[in-house]
Order: sequence, then structure tokens, then C-alpha cells
Amino acid sequence: MSGWLRRQRGWLIALAALVPAVVLAALWPSWFDYQLSRTGLPFSVEAGGSAQYAGATWRIDQWRVLDARDAAQQGSDLPEGAELVAVLIEVAPGAEAPQLCNVELVDVAGDRRWGPGYDRVDLPGGADAESVCVEGASEPYLLRYTWVVPAGVADSAVIEVTVFAASPVRMRLEP
Repeated sequence: MSGWLRRQRGWLIALAALVPAVVLAALWPSWFDYQLSRTGLPFSVEAGGSAQYAGATWRIDQWRVLDARDAAQQGSDLPEGAELVAVLIEVAPGAEAPQLCNVELVDVAGDRRWGPGYDRVDLPGGADAESVCVEGASEPYLLRYTWVVPAGVADSAVIEVTVFAASPVRMRLEP
């Protein structure tokens, strides 16, 4: 081994360990999202119905679609050509309450998906609704989500719920 390599051996070993760690740290969130979107085929729940999934009974309690004018009356400012989708989902835990869950709006016609937004819209009965699955819940509760989407998307959209403990199975609630 040449003298330079011998003197730099510690730095080269550190570099060889650090590069994969940095690549892994940079790609992990994208890889996780990719794996989540590719897990198993979802099962569908027809409009107005409920389903058992991940130890709980799920159903859409309220579904509202607001255009820019209606959203402005609720105190939300929407861009031109957008609409606001607001939903309350009733979750009735069974013996084991769902813990970590992911809720997205999925456009089944265009295979697009949106994570929940931060806009708050008044929904009757939704003032005390949660924004994430409640760990250890034993009583029914409501989940509240809103999305800002292009106009017309809500007509072909469903709510997709993934409970990580139940993967690869996902549930699609039709409004």
C-alpha cells in the first residue's frame, strides 16, 4: 500500500460508510411513499356503506365539494379552477384500534392522489374531529380531512385509507 493510501485509510473507510448512509437518508422518504403506493390491491366500499378494516368499522360520515365561491363563504381562498373536497370519516374501533394510518384522495380516472391539506371547512358535527387515527381509542371518533384539487376531480375521486399494520391491504371509500 502506498504511503498516501495508508495515511488516508481512516478517511477512506469513513467515506465508504458515509456515502451509502447519505444516499439512504436522501431516498428513504421517497422509497417509503413508493412502497406505500404499490402495496396490494385496494378493496372498495360503495357509497353509503361501511367496512371492517384493520380492527375498526369505517364509513364516510360527510362529503362536501365546494367551488371557489362556496369556499370563500366558508373563509377559504381557492385558486381559479380548483375545488375543495372536505370529508368526515367515522371510525368505530373494535378490539384493536387502528394506529398509524394514511388517508389520501385518489382520482381513479386519472390515477392521481393527494395527501390531506390544512384548510379547515366547517362541517356539521366535525368541530372535535381528529386529523390522524387515534391510538388506543375504544370509542367511535371522526377523522376530518380537506383537499384542494382541480375542478371536476371530485366526481371520480375516492378516499383511500391505509393502516400500516394492515398492509398490504388498502381500503377505498366511495363518496
